Amino acid sequence: RRDIVRVASGLRMIMLLEVVIGNVKETIIPMLLRMRKSKKKDSAKETLADQARREANLETPDELFGDYFELLRQFTQIVVFATAFPLGALLAALNNVLEVYSDTYKYLNNQKRVMPTRATRIGSWIFGFEILSILGIICNLGILVVERSGAQTPLASPDTTGELLFVFIAEHFLLAIRTAVQIHLGGVPKWILRDRFAEKERRNRGEKLD
Repeated sequence: RRDIVRVASGLRMIMLLEVVIGNVKETIIPMLLRMRKSKKKDSAKETLADQARREANLETPDELFGDYFELLRQFTQIVVFATAFPLGALLAALNNVLEVYSDTYKYLNNQKRVMPTRATRIGSWIFGFEILSILGIICNLGILVVERSGAQTPLASPDTTGELLFVFIAEHFLLAIRTAVQIHLGGVPKWILRDRFAEKERRNRGEKLD
């Protein structure tokens, strides 16, 4: 029991620190530095040439590896330890709402413009999320087994064979639901495929795209 409490306490501390430190590092500190630099500048109106030179000296945007890794780490904390710390999803949602505004400020004011590139998928990262979704089911059932002494469920039965059978059935039932949802929602939505096909047909006919 103390181990589960310790896990929940550690996750709560980590996620709160990520919310505070991440937003201070990405938004507050750059904002203060930008305000400090703007005070040192002459009050004269900035010309287009000055604006071009200033934007050219902005830092180059990072690769998306850091953003994807942050999402994968957050997904791990939410899914794998859901029964140990159920409020993790709420903290993650709060962090993501703040990330929308902090990233907007970062991309508009602190970094160079990024050239857009087309992508249909997120690459190999999807396999990491799929594996974690499976591990989440297994780990959460394992946590319930550890906590069975204080729960009024079939897991509290003194028959060890019955407990293992219950866990085995529950695990496969949840994995079956996960697989059914993945099959139903997996792949590219039909409306996107239709739009892509229509766009390709219009391009082949030489029509101007909107």
